[in-house]
Amino acid sequence: MLGDRRSHNTYYSREVVMWGPKDSTVVPHVVLFGAVFNERKPIVKRSAINRVIVEAREFFAENRFSLPPYADWTPEEWRKQGREADELRATRLGWDVTDFNSGRFDSVGLTLFTLRNGSFAVGRCSKGYAAKIMFVRQDQVAPYHYHARKTEDIINRGGKGRGRLVVRLYLYNSDGNGGFAQNPVSVLCDGIRREVEPGGAVILGPGESITLTPYLYHTFLRLRATV
Repeated sequence: MLGDRRSHNTYYSREVVMWGPKDSTVVPHVVLFGAVFNERKPIVKRSAINRVIVEAREFFAENRFSLPPYADWTPEEWRKQGREADELRATRLGWDVTDFNSGRFDSVGLTLFTLRNGSFAVGRCSKGYAAKIMFVRQDQVAPYHYHARKTEDIINRGGKGRGRLVVRLYLYNSDGNGGFAQNPVSVLCDGIRREVEPGGAVILGPGESITLTPYLYHTFLRLRATV
């Protein structure tokens, strides 16, 4: 979800959202890891990264979402993998903790685990779809972005059936500046057409989903609990 797969084809992404506790660990910088650990060094302490991973992994397990074995690999184990793990590296599967270059992970950040990552490149990694599980903490926001080629479904799996996700939407302005268009937005939520004003919100309860088409700006955050 956090980057476009630049190709001449559109691919499909299925993304599941779960909720973390309010008092979660803060990580102050962007960290991409998992398969991409072979390409760069982390810019925060590994101990902080480990705490984020452990918290997310325990929460997924608590909500009966099982991860594949490579979710537990250390950076050293990633480096030891041979060509049999080429697809994991090529499509960057694994953990992804990011603050979107904000320096404020507690308020602008996201934790993901990428299970599949679509690519139309020729070869055995060619896939027309992606799948990710996202862990959203209280007060965290994923900033506005859009995807040039990807259609995605964001599905709220709501931790313990309580979490609600706020998704705000703008159409892409095609007049050349690429900013927010001031036209109403029409989207499908579980197959039902909904329309919202520019910058308007769709609130997803547990089990609900939204389909986001290419060039549709979106941002999302967890709705603060009132009880």
